[in-house]
Amino acid sequence: MRFSNIPLLAGAIAVLSACGNEDVQNLPGSELSAQLSSISGRGCTLQVNRAWDRSTGTAPQYPYDELPDTAYAPTSNGTVYAVNFSQDGTGVTVGQTPLVGVLQTTTDERKLFDLQDGTFAGGRFVVWTSGDRFEAELTIYGSGVPIIQSERGTVSCGDCQNGSCGLPLPRMACGNMLLFSSSDDVCDAMDAVAVGTEDGHCNCILGFAWNGSECMTLADCACEGSDCDKLTSSAEECQSQHSVCTLTPTTLTCGSPALHQNTHDVCEPMDITGQGICNCTSMGWMWNGSACVQLSDDFCTCFGSDCDKLTETLEECQNQHASCASTPNPYQCGSAALHQDAHNMCSAMDAVGSGECNCFIGFSWNGSSCVGLSGCSCAGDDCDRLTTSLADCQAQHDECD
Repeated sequence: MRFSNIPLLAGAIAVLSACGNEDVQNLPGSELSAQLSSISGRGCTLQVNRAWDRSTGTAPQYPYDELPDTAYAPTSNGTVYAVNFSQDGTGVTVGQTPLVGVLQTTTDERKLFDLQDGTFAGGRFVVWTSGDRFEAELTIYGSGVPIIQSERGTVSCGDCQNGSCGLPLPRMACGNMLLFSSSDDVCDAMDAVAVGTEDGHCNCILGFAWNGSECMTLADCACEGSDCDKLTSSAEECQSQHSVCTLTPTTLTCGSPALHQNTHDVCEPMDITGQGICNCTSMGWMWNGSACVQLSDDFCTCFGSDCDKLTETLEECQNQHASCASTPNPYQCGSAALHQDAHNMCSAMDAVGSGECNCFIGFSWNGSSCVGLSGCSCAGDDCDRLTTSLADCQAQHDECD
């Protein structure tokens, strides 16, 4: 599920909160502390149902000023946050970024956590009992202004231990500043989609997300998905974060770790050629459309859009293309099978280079002289009798005049 990758505080956070209505029915406020400290391992969420409305005229003077209930207005498309409490109840994480809080004050009916990480100027997370349920407040402090965002809602939990099964997908409402609280710096498509509410759809731009190949605009009432906190406020910012994803590798030199940074798992031949003469240990292995072949150790540079998809071993290349049905040619460029026997006759060898790879296969006797073969593989009955050097080929045929 998309909730399973939420980080846990200090590696030891367990989900902790009220767990379904049957667990909190008629729960006295005096039992709150004991309940929070004893229930762990359940995936929980804060479903926002009201947000601070500045039009009410409520203007806090300091960040820690509490807002009255009358300062909040109902919202039908509120954000859904994951909430995780530590085993001892002294720590909390909120959301996918996450926001990290430490217990500041506690009473029989209320716990207040100081948000010390994940926000620019801090904030608070408060949880309390309200009749037969738990409620919570998430308030974000500002720089230059005491409070820039405050939301309240109900807390609920799934039915399974150590997980989040049964919970709604994470969701952030349009306009929530936490939509831009983190950044996405990988080339995989972001887990973020625009969704409406039960009342319909909204004409509201959420932000910009990377879909795996380009930046796209998300617009509706809310963003749903585990990467909703990684949107950008402009297309330019999104494109800047993913600029490396749109670059086509054209030149990579021998020894560069970038030669093996991505995976080629399709059956079409890789777009790769080699150039130069160097004493290179190994450029790597490539797929030629029918088999894995090794780029010559003599090459200095790899050219082509797939130069970042070479593998370091033959086995790795073969595993990536195991689904590409073909009968492997044992005489691929770089294979030891090309040189396992000797050709001691003066008749021309039945061996030719096959494929458009810029790879040196070995030396063959054409009936009058030794010639070099190149390609992806060798085809012919004498492919196992090539030599690795011109001198060896000439020595085998020195009596052929």
